Amino acid sequence: MPDLRAQLREAVFAALDDLNAQRPPHQRLPKALDTALTGEHGPLDSLAFVNFIVALEQRLDAMFGTTMSLLDDERLDPTAGQFRTVQALIEYLEEMRERPANG
Repeated sequence: MPDLRAQLREAVFAALDDLNAQRPPHQRLPKALDTALTGEHGPLDSLAFVNFIVALEQRLDAMFGTTMSLLDDERLDPTAGQFRTVQALIEYLEEMRERPANG
């Protein structure tokens, strides 16, 4: 069984595939840990960011059988560090999965 980080990477890369299917070839994002998502050099506008997060939530729900909400008001800040790169997002998701449900 793959470790949690590998599963999360797979989910994020699958969500990138979903997003890339909607974008012209020259705007597609590489599936790499250092790929920028948001911030100063981030290629995603607010609509693309939300589409990516929704696709990711769907992938995570299917993978783990539980809902991981990334779009609540507390977490949805595209300028926050956890959304800057694929690596940062995977680390953030790993923390979320390891955190108790009510904590």
